[in-house]
Amino acid sequence: MIKIVINGMARSGKDTFADMCCHLGKGYQFSSVEMVKYVCELLGWDGEDKSEASRFALSEIAKIADKTFDHRKKFIREKLNVLEKSGLFDYVFIHIREPELIQWAVSELHCKTVLVRNPRVPEITSNESDKNVNNFQYDYVVENRGTLAELEGEAEMYFKRMMIDNKK
Repeated sequence: MIKIVINGMARSGKDTFADMCCHLGKGYQFSSVEMVKYVCELLGWDGEDKSEASRFALSEIAKIADKTFDHRKKFIREKLNVLEKSGLFDYVFIHIREPELIQWAVSELHCKTVLVRNPRVPEITSNESDKNVNNFQYDYVVENRGTLAELEGEAEMYFKRMMIDNKK
């Protein structure tokens, strides 16, 4: 199974891009902070609030869970194990923000990386997770500066390249 870390600023189009790629074959996507979001919902977060305050809280809680329990590394490994055992998917996109966790995924899990950039969205610097999105050397960069149809064209090009590269 091909493993790809996907990243980008909030509202850059990374979820849409990954969805488009997943619809081109047998793909799946998940976030490294799924369980952190679940815990925050138990604590009263509505799951929809994407304010700076909520983004800060999610980032800090993820940081605490990682430092105390090595949570996201364990979560990612377990999720990938389940997906690989299912045999249902040829590739998976893992949403990760932090450069050090991305580097771990590249080194330990042999992930490829893709960044989705969109000049129409502002950079978020109020929390550690968001402000370091661009501090990594990605394997592939998608420039999302046009229409949905243009982004779909980018997804098709990336998908073809990913499949070709994987055969090498």
